[in-house]
Amino acid sequence: MPAGLIGTSIGQVFISKASGLYREGKLASIVNSISNKLIIYGLCISIPACFVLSPIIPLVFGVKWGETSKLLPLMIPLFIGQLSVSSISPAFSQSMNNKNGLIAQISLTTLWLLPLIIILKNITLSFFETVLTYSLFSFMGYLIFGIILRLTLSNKKTNNL
Repeated sequence: MPAGLIGTSIGQVFISKASGLYREGKLASIVNSISNKLIIYGLCISIPACFVLSPIIPLVFGVKWGETSKLLPLMIPLFIGQLSVSSISPAFSQSMNNKNGLIAQISLTTLWLLPLIIILKNITLSFFETVLTYSLFSFMGYLIFGIILRLTLSNKKTNNL
């Protein structure tokens, strides 16, 4: 997925500078700044891409693939969440707080899977509704992950939640 590729690239640069920023006490403000910018960039990339790519998909891949163009807007929350969090997630280890990192990962994984399993067991959804549900709950998981990270970095006394 493009968000993973972009996030990994930004994350590599972030990792190389994060330990120095942590020692200087600037890691929290840099994480907030990077995260906010990535959300804005994600919106600026994904929304226009939906309008440009959606009509092109049936032309490039054929009419049978036309339905897949409906997936692009449904995946925007997942894309933005992944893009804005994946590159800054190493901040947990740079701040020497892997415990909160584990809590954030468990929260993210739980919100990826548990609501989807509960909903699919009790409600019949179309494929597109299922994708949207997964995308929205993934975004909420990434949001909680980001909140835990920001709280961890802003809590200077104990560095624990």
